[in-house]
Amino acid sequence: MSLNANELAGLVYSYIDQTGTAGPSGDLTHATDAEKTFIALAITQALQEARKLNPGLFVQRPGIVLRAPRAGTLTVTQYDTAVTLGTLTVPNDGCTVRIGGGLDNELNETSTPDTYALARPYEGATSTVNATLWHDCWVAADGTNYEAVLGDVRVGGRPLDVVNSMDDLDRYRLFRDLGVVSVARVKPAGIVQAVLCEQWASPFTKKIQTRLRFAPMPDAQTIVQASLIIAAPKITADDLAATGDDAVTFQIPQQLDETLLFPLVMNKFRIMPVFRPEPDLTVSIKEQYATAVNDLKLLRGHYAAENRIVTPGGL
Repeated sequence: MSLNANELAGLVYSYIDQTGTAGPSGDLTHATDAEKTFIALAITQALQEARKLNPGLFVQRPGIVLRAPRAGTLTVTQYDTAVTLGTLTVPNDGCTVRIGGGLDNELNETSTPDTYALARPYEGATSTVNATLWHDCWVAADGTNYEAVLGDVRVGGRPLDVVNSMDDLDRYRLFRDLGVVSVARVKPAGIVQAVLCEQWASPFTKKIQTRLRFAPMPDAQTIVQASLIIAAPKITADDLAATGDDAVTFQIPQQLDETLLFPLVMNKFRIMPVFRPEPDLTVSIKEQYATAVNDLKLLRGHYAAENRIVTPGGL
């Protein structure tokens, strides 16, 4: 069955809670703040480890549509990053904006929802100007954070080149220099050829975002297919107290929380300073952990037709 954070924490705590009349009770109301903090840490570490052991089990294929370039207006201030959107709409963080037909800049969301700032100060005069926005950067609209790409990223069935840095992505942009200042560049638009899975630390929201950046900038609406690994959630002591509809749940394959997740959590928890298991219990925890790791590595979604090879056009 599927365990929530409160139930899983209760199982872990039962190993150190001796208040029950017939043995350990696992009642979290008896736990100290330190004990709850370390239980939450062990759960977080276990969830992170599970993704490393078999990342393919934690994949989503979100619908990614890169919109065609769009025109609008915004108000800018000379030598400032402040910007007020007029008729220009921004699909998400990180998109390229070309202001007044001049140099390319970037719009990043601030700590105030639906407000943006430029990546670098605007050089022109303070005014309301025409601008064009390219959807060359994608972030999940529902707030889901992804930690990596698994396998190919495709456009129209064609795999894109997956690069590892902005420098590598720039090789696909073939910047057109404007002349006097070497950094004064305009990105080209065209058919998307490459993608970067960027881990970006927002200076505004103070969070790590996973953004997909594309080059060249799409000059028309573009449908992208990608398998993205869901980032492991960070579990806090407050999460352990939530129950009912507010309970925190886990995305564990086939609801094997007791079989897979619990042994991983216990192996992390056995070295926490609030838990000193007896030698025999330590051996048992390690054995169950080893079994869970092996099972998790081998787990997959389809068990039938082991030796069947399906080729395009038939069997």
